[in-house]
Amino acid sequence: MSENSNLIFTAMVAIMQDVDVIKKEKRNTQGAGFNYRGIDDVMNSLHESFAKHGVFITTEVLERKEVERQSKSGGTLFWVTITVQFTFHAQDGSSISSVIYGTAMDSGDKADNKCMSIALKYCLLQAFLIPTEDIQDPDAQTHEVKPKTELTEALWLKLLPRLKAGEKGISEKIRKTYKLTDDQEFTLNTYKGI
Repeated sequence: MSENSNLIFTAMVAIMQDVDVIKKEKRNTQGAGFNYRGIDDVMNSLHESFAKHGVFITTEVLERKEVERQSKSGGTLFWVTITVQFTFHAQDGSSISSVIYGTAMDSGDKADNKCMSIALKYCLLQAFLIPTEDIQDPDAQTHEVKPKTELTEALWLKLLPRLKAGEKGISEKIRKTYKLTDDQEFTLNTYKGI
């Protein structure tokens, strides 16, 4: 961006002046339930102003981490965290970037989509200081994660032959399900390459 090219700053201030309160009018029906505002509410509130002031956004995922967990009901949850850079561009070629994290869980293939939506929502809320009536926003979906249990010596002794035999996926299953001692972790790493 050249020194004289700064339309992005003017355009972003103009967008901030256009935007109004985005209320929490949706209801999460899982768990205790709560009201929230979704990414579609934020995008719908900003779209016209972005178009009017000639601003668009590009997205780059800088980092992605995934942890497989077990839900309270016994299913598999994919807990994904991404680091995203959103870059706001103006018509003169000027731009400004914002880096933000997005975290979400899903039992299917939607964890990444949820992460992107959450990251974008909070980027927009913060970049444009969008009035939200209140600051607390736990988002639309909650998951209850089953805590890992201690791996007892008796169970560990039953699992060792499967580990030594090189059973496919056994190391990951053990890590996902149990809280390990340092000795158990060391042993698990020893047989990981088999």
